[in-house]
Amino acid sequence: MLLGAGVSACSGAPAPVASGPRPNIVLVTIETTRADHVGPLYGHEQPTFPKLSARAASGMVYTRAFSASSWTLPSIVSIYTGLSPLQHTVDRIERQVPELDRPLLGHALESRGYEVAFFGVNPVFSVDRGLAADRAHWQPEVGWPAGRLNQAVIAWLDQRKTPQQPLFLHVHYFDPHCPYIPPDRALAQVSPPSVSPGTVPSERFAEMGGCYGIDKADGSPELELSTYHHRYDAELRAVDESLDRLLVRLAERGIGGPSDLLVVTSDHGEAFWEHDDYGHSHTLWGETTWVPLVVWGAGQGRSTEPVSLTGLYGSLLAAAGLAATPTLAESRSFSQGTEAGGSPWKAWVSDGQKWMTDGEHAWTTDVRADPLDSRPAEAAMALPAELQAVLDKAVTPVPLQPTDEERERLRALDYTL
Repeated sequence: MLLGAGVSACSGAPAPVASGPRPNIVLVTIETTRADHVGPLYGHEQPTFPKLSARAASGMVYTRAFSASSWTLPSIVSIYTGLSPLQHTVDRIERQVPELDRPLLGHALESRGYEVAFFGVNPVFSVDRGLAADRAHWQPEVGWPAGRLNQAVIAWLDQRKTPQQPLFLHVHYFDPHCPYIPPDRALAQVSPPSVSPGTVPSERFAEMGGCYGIDKADGSPELELSTYHHRYDAELRAVDESLDRLLVRLAERGIGGPSDLLVVTSDHGEAFWEHDDYGHSHTLWGETTWVPLVVWGAGQGRSTEPVSLTGLYGSLLAAAGLAATPTLAESRSFSQGTEAGGSPWKAWVSDGQKWMTDGEHAWTTDVRADPLDSRPAEAAMALPAELQAVLDKAVTPVPLQPTDEERERLRALDYTL
């Protein structure tokens, strides 16, 4: 099964290109997980993902995978559509999925006879945006830890009426998202950084608000970034345990084996003041968009080519015998976008070169050598022609008005309304 095997379909429903057995497809997205904190798989000094790293030896590891945006909603919509936020326009919290020239991922898989199920924790999923397939089991939750979500997944699987039907299962863990309150056991399994990453600018601590800022026992602001890194890494260590337990339970039920397709990735990363910013959604710097990506059922090894998670759309459909584009192999030139922080950030990546703007300044970086954009160079403001072509294909945004309750849930996580 090759992830680059799909053939482009110009518009409408992807056409069947293969017959025969259809593999189960499992997609796991882990909130707020930046690639350089995934150890030892991506070289992090702390053992944050030991079980995932061990499992990755039998899969394909993409060392330069990038999300389409720096926050959950546009990133997941991009995975479900194969389009960047600059095209599908769901880059603000009050928007829903518009009519597109292609079916959403779940709809396309249902057309191939797949049973579709989603289990995820994040308030953005609790609003009906049109992401769920017609007959999908769509279970969004708020505040659930990964272990409880696992229980819901397994309980549903054990009650399936047609377990022989091919399955598309998407599980979205929330645990690494702020607030950083990991289990004590996980805190003991990782250590603070060996080299101090600096401090939170004291004059800007208050603006973090919501769940990002950490207070000391005496109520004063915690300004040492080593504390933030330590707690964040412990959250990652804890979710690694839950992920492994899920994969074991799935395997016991014949799901996720060698004949199936399994994908583990993240929706976006997290900033710790590397570019005068914290958290995520505000910018497109690499710490918020460079994510881990491991795929089983599509060969083994490590790919160093920059790819976009938008390519998962075509690759997952190709695994089901449907032609669609882009696949991961075809997603080496891609755009990124976010408006959640108030400024319309845009980026274009091609042949490893990234051009990015916040609307007032522009920068270039080499994401092969510097995926965290730690050495940006000033660039001309003129948009690359390829990026302008993407913007020209954007659909008209469709507004969504959340309820008061939904607004409060989203504000608690620092989403701008």
